[in-house]
Amino acid sequence: MYVESNVLTEIYEKHKVWLEIVQTFSVNKETAKDVVSEMYINVQLHVQNKGADVYYNKNEINYYFIYICLRNLVYDLKRKEKKVTYTSIDSLHLEQQDDDYLEKPDGYDKLKAIADNNYGYDDVRAFTNR
Repeated sequence: MYVESNVLTEIYEKHKVWLEIVQTFSVNKETAKDVVSEMYINVQLHVQNKGADVYYNKNEINYYFIYICLRNLVYDLKRKEKKVTYTSIDSLHLEQQDDDYLEKPDGYDKLKAIADNNYGYDDVRAFTNR
């Protein structure tokens, strides 16, 4: 719809302001870009599905509506980050390599010989016993 496109265009005019607002929530610049992009999607969905009015006094974008949307997106992100656990690689038990282990030759040498000598299909079948 044209109406939603017009709303998003007007909201986008303040893109730098939205990035600055998100960065005030202790979010780095790259994450702020992601959050603001997500906000555009949320606003579009609110306008399309719920008929939300994002204007204040019928002629300017409601900063408070956008602020709340951005704040909620950042809170959701931080909540999800709390659930992520990290394991130190130093605490992992790594298997020691056995010095006595010898790898058995596989078909690689046979395939390399085939490729190097440009054998035909019948030659390959005879060479691989198939």
